[in-house]
Amino acid sequence: MNKSLSRILVIQNDDIVPIGDFGKALQQLGCKLTTHHSYIDSLDSLATADFNGLVVLGGRMSAFDDDQAPFLAGVVDLIKEYHRQQKPIFGICLGAQLLARAFGGEYRSNDGWEVAFTDLSINQVGQQDPVLSGLPETLSMYEMHQDTLELPFDAQLLITGKHCQNQAFRVGQFSYGVQFHPEATADIVNGWADRVATNLDETTRPIHQAMLNTTKNQFLNQQKICNHLAAKWLTLVHKQMV
Repeated sequence: MNKSLSRILVIQNDDIVPIGDFGKALQQLGCKLTTHHSYIDSLDSLATADFNGLVVLGGRMSAFDDDQAPFLAGVVDLIKEYHRQQKPIFGICLGAQLLARAFGGEYRSNDGWEVAFTDLSINQVGQQDPVLSGLPETLSMYEMHQDTLELPFDAQLLITGKHCQNQAFRVGQFSYGVQFHPEATADIVNGWADRVATNLDETTRPIHQAMLNTTKNQFLNQQKICNHLAAKWLTLVHKQMV
């Protein structure tokens, strides 16, 4: 199979959380992306044989909120199937939490919101990881979450943070989850802020202010990290293509 024709399934779980810079990087590397809106369309028609890898995006719901978002159970099943077939997975924020859920990780409140650019550290395991190797030990990445997760027992923690410990992990050799948003652009974040601004109160007002406390250089630096993650993850996709 021609590696330039790698086909990636993107599961978008929320209308305001697109694939952003991560998708742009994959497309520039020759990938064909198919975006499936899980909150609208059934997952039943998706055949794993049609794709070489899976990206699961974020969303405003909890990873265990099956009552309000019944499609999440289907996304978890899809994650399990890609993992079983050793097709690489990249989960972002909610997507990472769903990856953890798929393999026994439990929900945990983050004791408040983690918002905007946050300093993170790649641990020794992460520095040797095939996707993270070559990155600086300290990163500044955009965050937007109030939930976190307990890692599955067999997961490898790769990146840590002070307020939220579990920032990136790997299950097996090919399934990755990141709590932060490498895909986020200034336009995407502005869209999130606009949605928060429709319901400002004592709780949401400081969140809204923090969301906009960013600079152009922060997004440019994050884009470089995003490009690295996409390229290294795609290397795993190519490795698994037959």
